[in-house]
This record gives sequence, structure tokens and C-alpha cells, in this order.
Amino acid sequence: MHCALGFGAGSIRLDVKRVGEYAMVEIETGKVKGVQRRDGLAFFGVPYAATQRFMAPRSAPSWTGVRDASALGPRCPQTIENIVELPTFSWYGQEGPFDENCCVLNVFTAGLDRSARRPVIVYLHGGGWASGGGGGPALDGGRLASVGDVVVVTLNHRLNVFGYTPLGPLGDERFADAGHLGQLDILAALHWVRSNIESFGGDPACVTVMGQSGGGNKMMALLAMPAASGLFHRAINLSGVSGLHLSSPEEMHPFVHEFLHRLDVGASDLARLSSVPADRLQRARQEAMVAVRSDGGQPVVDGRHILASPFSAQGLALQKSVPLLIGSTDTESTLFLCRDPRNLGIDEAELLARIQAEFAMDHGQAVALAAAYREQDDTRAPAAVLVQLTSDLLARTHLIRAAEAKAGAGGAPVYFYNFCWKVQGDGGRWGSPHTADIPFVFGTLDCARTLTEPEHAAAQALSHRMMSTVAAFARTGDPNHEGLPQWVPYDAMRRPTMVLDRSCRVVDDYRATGRVASAPLAAWPATRLLRRPLFRGVN
Repeated sequence: MHCALGFGAGSIRLDVKRVGEYAMVEIETGKVKGVQRRDGLAFFGVPYAATQRFMAPRSAPSWTGVRDASALGPRCPQTIENIVELPTFSWYGQEGPFDENCCVLNVFTAGLDRSARRPVIVYLHGGGWASGGGGGPALDGGRLASVGDVVVVTLNHRLNVFGYTPLGPLGDERFADAGHLGQLDILAALHWVRSNIESFGGDPACVTVMGQSGGGNKMMALLAMPAASGLFHRAINLSGVSGLHLSSPEEMHPFVHEFLHRLDVGASDLARLSSVPADRLQRARQEAMVAVRSDGGQPVVDGRHILASPFSAQGLALQKSVPLLIGSTDTESTLFLCRDPRNLGIDEAELLARIQAEFAMDHGQAVALAAAYREQDDTRAPAAVLVQLTSDLLARTHLIRAAEAKAGAGGAPVYFYNFCWKVQGDGGRWGSPHTADIPFVFGTLDCARTLTEPEHAAAQALSHRMMSTVAAFARTGDPNHEGLPQWVPYDAMRRPTMVLDRSCRVVDDYRATGRVASAPLAAWPATRLLRRPLFRGVN
């Protein structure tokens, strides 16, 4: 596989080196013609469902003849993700058209022998509940499929206003599913996997759902959906936080009513939404988010699709038999802090002022909190304290709580990790930021050299270990393999954490002082911090 990269959105293309003409597979809906590559076989843009605006997905239509599956399919309409405007993250970009009928998936496999029964990894992309897609060079699953001897499935589904606008509580039964359409699309994809993946050499009885950031959120929501039971058997959450606790329908009311107000649509006239142009729906969503200071629509505990928040007692019971691998990058917050260079140049007075303003602390309490973080060897400068404190409050502390709850509930084990590869470019300011683990997991670092130079060989070695970890977990529910030190399940006594770095190691209670100091301060929703003094300053 060769990836040609440029800096900026729309400048990334994937040029696959083909070694054969095509590969043919027959699935329930017809024949598909994929691509024979050096790393195996790839099938792109395969429909797994059909959609109608604000309605539950329907079965994908059948076709006659042979359907070409050599190009990515459409993504859900969305606003452009500005992360790709940062040169260090230009690899994150994707191509392809936008279309509301976006339920397509991609399959990567080493071969089509039905008797191979390879573990299946279904990957849910990041971008919150609002953006992203399952294509692009960084999410090409060929290398992971080859190294791990697994089948990799990536997919697109409905997002933002088209996938997560909770209209159900307004009383019109026709729109009862509108707040969970993205989740229902994912369920449809998992049903497609169950029915068709054997034709690609996969085992429908050994399916892992893996998601990063927003994909991790969607995966956690799946764990709380009884309809997903039995469709997957293991779960991997890479930095997904917002899905750990799901809102009630009442908490979404201000956003929904403001959204409808912007469109001049009443609760008794929801059918008019079907004729509103897509771009107008998206503008109304953005305007409503600003007006009510909301992150927009997301799944809610509605008693219809989701019975409980994932880490409530009822939610934990629903996922009791599913092993979980969960963790974060070491400096999650730098992806957001570094967009304003002033954040990394703060002095002690500014650090303490932000802490005082954020938590209503007096000067002495702020000094004590900063001192607790400075007990960690690599956290001395004011900016370093800010980075670790915000990374804990934005992600790690919440993920630790989830691991504690899962471990305490008994049943299948949970394994905890921390990704610590430090990006050397831009003067090292990024540390180990949110999203940086994606090309390591997929083995697509040749498309993301901005993360790895001048230590690309060392990064490739870590990537190989991480791919082997994901594959081992998908195969058995245990991430251990010969390339790692012994990794035991998480518990609240030892708190064993696999530190994924140039040299991987297990550390009991990794960054313990930060964990203890941040625990009483970690509030929900975590994303609200992005609009508050720790990130924005006090002036």
C-alpha cells in the first residue's frame, strides 16, 4: 500500500498497489468485486442497509450482476473536521462524497476460505456523534488484517442531525427512533457481519467491536442496548469518554426544542423535516448547540433502545460477559490545548488562576493541587501540570472509573492501558495527543510520519506490538502475546496499566497522584471543560 499525503483537507489520496485483477464474493444481496492487494483482499463501499431520513434502517437492496467494490462509499453529511488543517494531523483526513444514504462498509481479509474462521474486528470511527467516517488511508484495515490474521470491517453510518436527534419524546411515533439512528445503523452492520462475514473468511461467533473516541462512545452505548447482545463478543474502547454516561431524554429537551425553533417546525409537524435541505438541518443543529451551550444530540436512556447507562448497575449487568480493553493516550488534552499556543506558555500565576477559577478554590488549594501533580517525575513546568490535569479530567479519570466499575461487577475481565508515544515534531509540544494512537493500531504509520519522525522504525515496532495486542484480544478476550510483558486484568487494588511506548511495561497505579488528585474534580460531561477556564484562560 502506498499513501500520498499533502497538508490540508482534501489533499489525501489512497493509491492501492494491486497485484491481481479482482476478487469475487457472493453475499446475501449479490456479488461484489473487490481488490487483490499485497496485504490481502479489500472490498470497499459495500451497502449493509438502506436509509430514509429520521427513520430506522432497512435492509440493503439486492442487485443483479457484479457490484464493483473497489472505491469507498459515501459518508454522512457533516461539517469539515478542522483537525486535518493541523499539519501534524493531516493523515486524519478522508475523501469521498457525502450522502444521507451512507450505510456502507469496507472489509479487509487475508483470504476467502470459509474454514479459516478468523476473528472479526468491526471498527467504529471517531468524530464524536457528529463527524468522521470509516475510510481514508489511516483507517485502511489491510495491514491489521494481515499482521493479526483477522478480518477487519470499517463502516460509515448516520451522524449528527441525521443520526442522533432525539425527537421521540415529542410524541410522534414515526420519529421514535430518530435519536438512535446511528446506533441502529451500527446494529444493522453487525447483523450484516453475522450473515455475511464467513464469505470473507471471518468467524461470526468471534466479533470484536473496537472504537476510538466517538467510536468508543458508540461502542459503550452498544453495550447498553439489549438488541446488540450476541452480535459481538469483545469490546475495545480507545479514548471514548462521552458514551460512559448517557443522558436522559429530558436533558436533551433544550437542544431539541431550540433546533426545531431554528427551523420553524413545531412538535406536531415533524413530518416537515423530511423536506428541509440537508445543509439547513446542519446549520440549525449548530445554531441550537451554540444557543443552549450543548454538544448536540446523542443517544439517551429511552427505555426503548437503551435501558440504562453503560456503567450503572443495570448497564454493567448487560455487558457482564463481554471482555473490555480500555484506555487513553497520555496527554489527551494537547490536541485541544495546542491549538492556542498561549496555553503551553503559561506561568505559575496563570496556572493557579485557571485552577482557582475552574474549581472555585482559594490560592492555597490551587497550590496544593499543582503540587500533587508535580509528584509525577515528568510534570514540573506550569504547562506540564495543566496538560496532565486536563488530560485526567477530560479522559483518563473517567476511563479509570469505568474500569473500576467493570472490574468490581465481576464477570468478564477489563484491561487498562495508557498510550505514551511522544510526537517529536513541532518541538514536542503535542506529547501523546488524542487520536495519535489510530495509525499505530491500524499499522498505517507510513501515512502518518508527522507522528513518528525521526524515530519511524521504533514507531513501527510499537505499532506491530499494538496490532498484535488487538488481534490477541479479538481472538481470545486476552491481550497477552509474546511481544508484551505479562498483562493482568485491572482491579482496584493494584490498578495494573499497560504503558504502550518504545518499551512497553506494566505499571501498577500509573500516574497515581494525578488519579487521586483529579478524582473529586472530574465532573460530567467532561467535554464542558473545553469551554471553561482550564482551556480558555481567565481573561
